[in-house]
Amino acid sequence: MTVTSAAVQATRQVKGILNKLTPENFDRLLQQILEIVTDAEILHSTISLVFENAVAQPTFAFMYAQLCDCLSKVRLASCGLILSLCGDSAPPGRILSAVAAFGVMAHVGAWI
Repeated sequence: MTVTSAAVQATRQVKGILNKLTPENFDRLLQQILEIVTDAEILHSTISLVFENAVAQPTFAFMYAQLCDCLSKVRLASCGLILSLCGDSAPPGRILSAVAAFGVMAHVGAWI
C-alpha cells in the first residue's frame, strides 16, 4: 500500500488528538477523529495508533475500546488486523488484553 501525503498528514493529526484524549474530552475529540478518517488507508493508520496507545496505557483501555467501537460503526475493522499488529513477539497476555480492549473477544473466544 502506498502511503499518500494526505494519509501522512491525517495520521499526524490523529496522533496529536490521541495524545490529548481523556475521558473528559472524549466526545469532542472523537468528532475530530471521525472527520479525519475518510478512507481505508487513514482508518488503518488510526487503528494502529489506537492499538499502540491501548497497549501502552492499559489504564485507559476502556476509552480506546470505546473509540474503536465508534470507529467500527463508521468502517468495520477486522480482528485479523488487530491481531497482526500484536506481532509474534508480543506476550499472549498482552495480546488478549489488547484484543479485549478492542471489544473483539467474541471473535477469538475459541482460541482462548
